[in-house]
Amino acid sequence: MGKNERDAVKTARGTRLRRRPNSQIGLLLIVIAVLVAVVSIMNPKFLELNNLKNILVQIAIVAIMAVGAGLVIISGGLDISTGSMTSLLAVIGADLIQNGRGVGVAVLAVIGSAAACGLVNGVLSAKTRVAPFIITLGTMSVYMALSLIIGGGYSLLLSGKFQFLGRARVLGVHFPTYVMVFVYLVFFFVLRYTRFGRRLYGLGGSEETAFLAGINIPLYKIAVYCINALLVSLGSLILISRTGSALPTVGLGLELRSIAAAIIGGVSLTGGTGSVLGIFLGSLLFGVIQNMLNILNLSAHLQSVVLGVVIVAAVTIGQRRR
Repeated sequence: MGKNERDAVKTARGTRLRRRPNSQIGLLLIVIAVLVAVVSIMNPKFLELNNLKNILVQIAIVAIMAVGAGLVIISGGLDISTGSMTSLLAVIGADLIQNGRGVGVAVLAVIGSAAACGLVNGVLSAKTRVAPFIITLGTMSVYMALSLIIGGGYSLLLSGKFQFLGRARVLGVHFPTYVMVFVYLVFFFVLRYTRFGRRLYGLGGSEETAFLAGINIPLYKIAVYCINALLVSLGSLILISRTGSALPTVGLGLELRSIAAAIIGGVSLTGGTGSVLGIFLGSLLFGVIQNMLNILNLSAHLQSVVLGVVIVAAVTIGQRRR
């Protein structure tokens, strides 16, 4: 790394450190603690070990996808195609398993398809001057159309195959929880201790500074979109394994929830700011609220209203504090 690059990355990193959303993390911890205390008083079953395990497994898919969404936003991009991408990957995997191609072939096909989707999003974002929102809005429509074509509009059943990833338990804990923890540990290390992570912050903090530092901006943009897509493929595999089926529209809404979890966790939409811990807490807040509403027997429509209000309130408070 040359002197100019070191100086530029240090400048970008210094800006990030000054803007690091520690206050947002503290606020999330307080909110989650208050919610847990209130719902525990209303219903003591909330704190039962099995219920706490259920919360973790329920947030696993969104939490994993939120890491990818957070990485893209930290680098200065945005990907709203991940919900449709989830549908496409789920249909591809379920279709292959249903037609007897084998679980191994299905998993490889899902991962390969995800890499291709990420490459498309990354190349278009890196090589054109079009806003990432517009690019991924277009690819979102393409991925959903492909999902409907491959799936034929019907639910694809796995007939009991491929249950381990989504339904197995190890030491009484659901396997998706282990996968989620592993993903968070890996990317905590990546963002905090690697050159790749530092450069993502620098790219999101100031693309001009990153360019002057000699960072290969197109390469990093393509890489982060591909990583995001691979995390989406992991979420898709867990999804079809848990449900034992796949609908062509199964991923609708996941893109908004994963982006919202990242933003609530302190990832700034302007890029250059965010942490893995904050993203996890944002995902956990969703899980606690969802579980609380289920315990209180609120209808699905009212739950959507409450979650929407929480998203708007949390993002507004976070932006004002920054």
